[in-house]
Amino acid sequence: MIILSRLEDLSAAIVSDFAYMKQREEEMRDTNESTNNKVLYFSIFSMHCLMSLAIWQVLYLRRYFKAKKLID
Repeated sequence: MIILSRLEDLSAAIVSDFAYMKQREEEMRDTNESTNNKVLYFSIFSMHCLMSLAIWQVLYLRRYFKAKKLID
């Protein structure tokens, strides 16, 4: 009888631990998805800034070289 009671308590503890692990896994997945979205938006913003800066640099240098009469 005592052994059966211990086994029931042990199985209840295992079920409780699995429920807790499932909850933590869901929370971690949500955190991961949020972080991935933030990284994606930051990457898009960074690429936009780099492309804008590259275009500005080409236009600026073209105007500079035309002013110095190095290109037509």
